[in-house]
Amino acid sequence: MTLHTRRTRRRLALAVGAGVTVALLATGCTGSAGGTATGGGTTLLAAMDNGSPTFTRNFNPFSASKRTTANVIYEPLFVPNTLDGTLVPFLGTAYTQPDPSTIVVTLRDGVKWQDGQDFSAKDVAFTYQLIKDTPALDTTGAWQNLASVDVDGSTVTFHLSSKNVPAVSIVLNVPIV
Repeated sequence: MTLHTRRTRRRLALAVGAGVTVALLATGCTGSAGGTATGGGTTLLAAMDNGSPTFTRNFNPFSASKRTTANVIYEPLFVPNTLDGTLVPFLGTAYTQPDPSTIVVTLRDGVKWQDGQDFSAKDVAFTYQLIKDTPALDTTGAWQNLASVDVDGSTVTFHLSSKNVPAVSIVLNVPIV
């Protein structure tokens, strides 16, 4: 590269930088739009930063990149406490593990869906059947730890595919749809 080419590039860079600076300063000189604010709309837009640079257009709880936002809408049976590892009740009130391959969950009473319908153990079974039938939705790998799910009244019994005590926090943290 010749000395002349370097000088030309340096001058061009300075000119572009000066132009950008002038443009930015000029945008600060524009007046306000004025006018009065209008209200009465019925749409609420809530922005939650979950590290994604894009706007969440749907709230699919099984989309791995949208779990933070979906957790505002869909609740799991239990949520792991990241400080001490305990499971915090959400839609479940208690769980027992009578043996290393079985988890029995008691559901919270009085829970209703947004349309007023009662929440039931059948809803939990539906969710787990959905992630079994559609493996792409099983973003946490919950179903790979399960052999079957049984319901009886307000109790859900998860039969693990192997004796796997650590699977409890994965299986019980699936958003219920």
